[in-house]
Amino acid sequence: MIPYKNNILLFGGSGFLGNNFSNLLKKQNNNHSIISSKDINLIDTESKSKLTDLNNCENCILIFFSALTPDKGKNIDTYNNNIKMAENFLSVFNDEFKNNNHIIYISSDAVYPLTIENIEFDTYPSPTDLYSSMHLTREIMFKNVFKRNLTILRPTLIYGYGDTHNSYGPNRFFRQMLDKNEINIFGEGSDVRDHLYINDLCRIIYEIIKNKIYGTLNLATGNSISYSDLALIYKNMFKEIKINKIPVNNQKTVRYFNVKSFLDSINYSVNSLEDNLAEYSKLLGIK
Repeated sequence: MIPYKNNILLFGGSGFLGNNFSNLLKKQNNNHSIISSKDINLIDTESKSKLTDLNNCENCILIFFSALTPDKGKNIDTYNNNIKMAENFLSVFNDEFKNNNHIIYISSDAVYPLTIENIEFDTYPSPTDLYSSMHLTREIMFKNVFKRNLTILRPTLIYGYGDTHNSYGPNRFFRQMLDKNEINIFGEGSDVRDHLYINDLCRIIYEIIKNKIYGTLNLATGNSISYSDLALIYKNMFKEIKINKIPVNNQKTVRYFNVKSFLDSINYSVNSLEDNLAEYSKLLGIK
């Protein structure tokens, strides 16, 4: 039985992000409940009947992590299923619920095209593929239902223990190290990205809940790095690894985030990339 008073409900809470956030809540002794696809299959229209009890919530926080990520497919079927999940979830709420609870939607920085180098909080989103279009569409869907008490979060590339997406960067580098004691970078590794550690992401979300912060926010460290420099950090940490350069014809892309004022407002400082990678490697059993 899910408690519907002063509770934190994590939809998609058994995935990489939700599971790590649940671990933080346990450490903080916060009441919370995980609702996974095994409990409620949001793609199935029948799920609506299982969601109506959510209107009994009072002073709750609902965090919507649920999404089929790009590694599950980038085609129109995946897009439609992601939209259906949000549609079914959003169809059940009454006005009393909307006034008395806090909703957090986990979106993505993918809503910004890679042609924009400097991302500010007022940068206009402009999706370029089905995955990024899906997130922006779901943002609009959430805004149409929740006129208040809504927080939309657009995190940048996330890395950390338990990742299943194998995205280019720390997650893939560690997998390649474990497999062949080498890492691959594309071209000269000149592309620049911001990499957000899962523990930092979870702590920032926790601060957003604690401070009841609403609106649309970009989540990043504010410290972007080229993939060649990232590879050198790995080389300094793990002397025996080999760095391979994979030829590509792509144009160099760069992404920086201006998040200092926001992080200052919640009095949060992200850990250093080196410290986070050291912790991540220990969790993987790499010495």
